[in-house]
Amino acid sequence: MSATLRRLLYACLPVFALAYVLGLVLLQPWLYPLAMIAWLAAIGWAGVRMARFACPRCGGAFFETWYFFKPLRRTCAGCGLPRDAK
Repeated sequence: MSATLRRLLYACLPVFALAYVLGLVLLQPWLYPLAMIAWLAAIGWAGVRMARFACPRCGGAFFETWYFFKPLRRTCAGCGLPRDAK
């Protein structure tokens, strides 16, 4: 799982709690759904970035083959390059 996606997942509770409290204080009922939509869009954006990550060696998709996406893969799906190789 990429660091960006992990940070977004950990940030969901504080973001929703803040949106809920601000919605109560400011009496704006649209604030919570807006925060939810923005957070879901950010998760989708991070997921697409991770899915399209290209291997530095072969140029193919690092995490996916033509039939399966494995975000916890430790090596490239095409050439076997380790994730932490330089």
